[in-house]
Amino acid sequence: MNKRKNVKENKNIAAVITIGSESVNMKVASLSLGEIKLVDTLSYPLNLGHEVFVTKKISFESLKEISKVLDGFMRIMNEYGITQYKAVATSVFREATNREFVIDQLKIRNDINIEVFGLDRAKSLIFNEIIRRSGIDESSLANTLISYLGTGSIALSVYKKGIMEYTRNFSIGSMKLMEILDMDDGTLDEYYTALDEYIDSVLDKVVYENVNKGINNIVLSGSMVRTIAKQCGVESTNGNYRIKLEAIENFYNQLRKMPLNDMCKKFNITAADAELLYTASALYIHLLKLTKANEIVAVDTHISDALMVQLLLKSEKNSYEEHVAKNAASCARALAKHYGCDSKHYEAVCKYALAIFDKLKKLHGLNARRRLILELACILHESGSFINTHHKLLGTYDILKNTEFYGLTAEESLLIATTASTDEMHMIDITEPFENLSHKNSLVVTKLCTILCVANALDKSQNCKFDNISLKLKENELIVYAETDKNVHLEKWAFSECTTLFEDVFGIKLRLVVKTPFLK
Repeated sequence: MNKRKNVKENKNIAAVITIGSESVNMKVASLSLGEIKLVDTLSYPLNLGHEVFVTKKISFESLKEISKVLDGFMRIMNEYGITQYKAVATSVFREATNREFVIDQLKIRNDINIEVFGLDRAKSLIFNEIIRRSGIDESSLANTLISYLGTGSIALSVYKKGIMEYTRNFSIGSMKLMEILDMDDGTLDEYYTALDEYIDSVLDKVVYENVNKGINNIVLSGSMVRTIAKQCGVESTNGNYRIKLEAIENFYNQLRKMPLNDMCKKFNITAADAELLYTASALYIHLLKLTKANEIVAVDTHISDALMVQLLLKSEKNSYEEHVAKNAASCARALAKHYGCDSKHYEAVCKYALAIFDKLKKLHGLNARRRLILELACILHESGSFINTHHKLLGTYDILKNTEFYGLTAEESLLIATTASTDEMHMIDITEPFENLSHKNSLVVTKLCTILCVANALDKSQNCKFDNISLKLKENELIVYAETDKNVHLEKWAFSECTTLFEDVFGIKLRLVVKTPFLK
C-alpha cells in the first residue's frame, strides 16, 4: 500500500487519474512557457463497464485490482514529485450501487480521494475544453449542436446566437449500446435495425423538437473520434478533425455490411473496439440527422485534458466557472419559458436578490457558486405553477430537484430546489434542518431562502412597480431604498413579513424606504 510521501512541490507538473468503463488511466503533464506538454500516459485495461452493467456493482476483486493500479500510479507520482493531482471516476461508478463503499475503501487503502463526476459536471468540463481547443468564440456560436459521446452516456447542448438554449443527458453510450444489443443475436441487418430503432427511441421527440430547428453546425467529441476520423481519411489539425457528411455515411454503410472478424482484420483493432466502432458510428450518424450540417467538427479531447487545464492553467479555471454560470443561467431561462414563468417578474427578483447577496457578502460568507444557485432558484421559483397551481412551492421542489442543471451536481440541484420552494407566506423554521440536507447545506439554503424571500416580496404583485432600488448597509441595518409612484402596499406588507427571519439569519435589521421620483 503506497501512501503519499512528502515530496518537494512542483507547481508546473500535475497528474489526472480517471477510472472509466474499460480502463484505469493516468496522464502526467507539465506547464512550459504557458503551454501544457504531455509527459507520460499510463493505462491499465479493466472492463468495469460490463461488470457494472450485468451486476449493478463493482466486485471486491475489481476493487482490489483498482487499488493495486492506484498504488502503482502513486509511486510514479512520487517519482515525478507530483503534489497536485485529480482522481475521478465517470459513468461506471455513477451506476454502481456500491460506489460509496468502493470510494471509501480506496481512500483507506490508497489515501486517495476519488471524485465521482455526474454527467452534467463532466459535460461542462468537456464542452468548455472543446470550445477552447477548437478556437471557437463561444459568444459567436450560432445554430450549433455540441455533443460528447462517452462509453456509457451522451451529452448534448444547443447554442443559438451565442447562448446555450438547450442541454440534455442520456444514459446511453457506445459501450452501453454494445451491452444492450448483442451482435451475436441475429443477422447484421437485424442488429443494425434494432440499433437504429433503439437510438431513435432514446433520442425522443423532445430532443428532435428542441434540436432540429435550423442547426447547421455540429461539434463532437468522445468515443472513437480518432479511429473514425482515420477511417474517413481525415488528418488532424491541432487535435481537430473535419469529417464530411458523405465520408462518414460511406464509412457507416461499409460497416453495416462487415462482420466483426472482418472489421478486426481490416482496421487492425480488437473485437471489443470493433463493437464500439459499430455503435459509436451509429451515434455519429443519428446526431448528424438531427442537424442540417454537411460536416462534423470532431475534437479529440477527454475529461482528463479538461482537468489538466484546470490544474495547470489557473486563469482557465476562472474562465470555466464563467462558462458554467453563463450557460446554466441561459438554460434555466429556457426552462422558465417552457414552464410559463413570467420573465419580467423573475428577472426583477433575480436583480434584487443578487444585489442583496453582493451587499451582504461579509455577513453570509458564501462564494460565487452559491450565488449561481441563488440566481437559478430566482429564475425558476415560479415553475411549480406549471404542474400544480394550488401547491406551487411543492411543484417547484419536485421539478427542480430532478432537473439537470448545466455544470452543477445533483446535490446543487437539491439546493436550488429547496431554495426556490419558499416564500414569505411559507417561512422557513431556522430551528429545523431541511429534509435531505446536511447541517452545512441547511445553513447555506437558509441564507439563500431569506434573500429570495426579500427579493420576491419587492415584486409581490409581479407588476415590477419599483423603477430602481439601492442598498445601504449600516452596522446594524440593511436599508432598501426603492423608487415608485405606484401603490406598493402589497410589497410593503410582504417585505415586513421577511424582516424577522432576516434579522434572525443575518443578525441585522431590514428596512424598506420607498421614495416617489419627484421627492428626490
